[in-house]
Amino acid sequence: WPHDDWVEIVDNKKRVRPTILPILEKATQVKRIAQDLNLETALGAAMEIERLDKRRSGISSRIQTVAEELVAARVVAELGKNFSADAQSALVKFAQVSGKAKFGKSSQAAKMTQRQRRKRQEYLDAFEKCVRYIPSWILTSSQISD
Repeated sequence: WPHDDWVEIVDNKKRVRPTILPILEKATQVKRIAQDLNLETALGAAMEIERLDKRRSGISSRIQTVAEELVAARVVAELGKNFSADAQSALVKFAQVSGKAKFGKSSQAAKMTQRQRRKRQEYLDAFEKCVRYIPSWILTSSQISD
């Protein structure tokens, strides 16, 4: 502590240096104002509000994610009730093939590798088997033209 700098010895008596007194008076005034305004409690409350807001935001985000997952699960469950086993199989196969598809609509057959051609044919075959089970309003315009 620099308290030795605050004190001077005069006539074998310790006393606070005169240059420190105005600083101590200001500090006392600031402390009194802080107490009058209840700043310590307000600062603590503000920090608690910020912590709770972050927590609320995280919970809200998680609720959104769970709600989306619930809707997706419900759609799958409802579709499962409405489609036959053949339809479900065709739709699952198409979903698997289309998820792996790495070719674009503008892919020209001459510039495609053998593997890309084979994958595109798999995609088209799977699409052909499942397209009759998909209502046209669900399909994209490029899928309708295929």
